[in-house]
This record gives sequence, C-alpha cells and structure tokens, in this order.
Amino acid sequence: MSQQVTRPSEPERVARALREVPLFATVPEPYFGEIAARIRWRRFTTGEVVFHQHDIGEGLYLVARGAVRLFLRSDDGQELTIARFEPGEFFGELSAVDEEPRSATAVAAEPSDLLILHRSDFLSYLRARPEAAVFCLRVLARRLRQADAQLGDSTFLTLPARLAKTLVDLGRSYGEPETDGSVRVALRLTQSELASMVGGSRPTVNQLLQRFRRLGWIAIEGRSIILLREDRLRRLSE
Repeated sequence: MSQQVTRPSEPERVARALREVPLFATVPEPYFGEIAARIRWRRFTTGEVVFHQHDIGEGLYLVARGAVRLFLRSDDGQELTIARFEPGEFFGELSAVDEEPRSATAVAAEPSDLLILHRSDFLSYLRARPEAAVFCLRVLARRLRQADAQLGDSTFLTLPARLAKTLVDLGRSYGEPETDGSVRVALRLTQSELASMVGGSRPTVNQLLQRFRRLGWIAIEGRSIILLREDRLRRLSE
C-alpha cells in the first residue's frame, strides 16, 4: 500500500520538490508556502496503482521522484501506454478540471514520490495565477497533439515504423548524446512497457529490437537503448 510520509521537515521537503515543477516554479512567497502546505506527499512502489481508469479524480499529481506510466487496458487485458511522466511533470489535470472520472490508469513505473494537490486547491491556484492557467493550457494542447499523433501512427504506420518512431522520440525527449554521435536512451523501460507504448506484443517488439540491432541501428545495454543510426530509424518511420 502507498504510504503517506509525515515528518517535521515535510513542508520544506514539499517546497523543494514543488519548485522543480515548472507549473509552480515562479509562484512568489508567501502564496507559495500556502500551496505547499496544502500538498500531500505519497510514496509508491514499482507497479503500484496511483489511480484506476474510471476512478473519481481527487486532484493533480506531480512527480517529485521516479516515473509514472499512464495506460489504457482493453477488455482482453492488452495495454496501450499513452504517456510517461518523469520528475518535474504533472498529470491528472483533466479530472481535476472537469470533475469527470479518470480517463486512464496510472501506475508507478519505479519507486516514486508524488505530490498531490486537491482539486479545489488546484482550481483556486489557477484562478489566482492566470499565467499558470495559460501554462496548463499549453501543456494540455501539447498532450492533445501527441494523442492525435499517436492515433495517426496506430492507424497509418506499421509496427516496425511505430517502434522506430518511438525510439527516435524517446531519444529526443530523454536521450543523452554520446561522444561518438550516438544517443543513449537511459530510461529504465522494460520491453513490456516499450511494447505497450507502440501497441505490440513483447515477443514481437523484442524481435524487432534484435532486427534493428543486427542492422546496426541500435545497441542494447541492459535497459538502455543506444541509437546508433537515428537517420535510419527516422527514415523507416516516415
């Protein structure tokens, strides 16, 4: 079960983590302290559910440590990952705004610390800080565009092309350039999680990864994927 941490230094701990979230980074004192005092800090273990699809949304979640995976599950148990949130990012804003049930399930992809701001406090914050509301709208617009692109990819691209495009996107978002020009994607993704991101089965995605490796397009080191020929991957996904 998730654990709520209560220590004498908790307000300071929350404040430090909150400053790492762009949505709240420019809030002036003393208003910042008021928000920090309303936030709950909860710890989740790997695989633990943060919330289920169709749950009633209690508020906004912010990632202080770890990573959270957001996914949809079909009636036959297949999963499609629609987003992954790293430290400094937030999620759950849709239910916080429209008071509708959660549209997807969120689980901790690794040990994670999350900050939770209740819906009423989040909405009060947006009303008091119009620039934060604009920032939130920009994030929502970006995510909507990403959802449109994901829908288009699933409709028009083959599985190998979707996998290649996903690897390139991961490299752009989370990649670390190497001295030889390659890009190391150091996300701790399992092959099952990667398969869920591209809408394929784990065995098939594993076969495609090995195919890309044999072609010299990628290298695999543990859970890190090194993009050796990003140009080839990009060409396949076009």
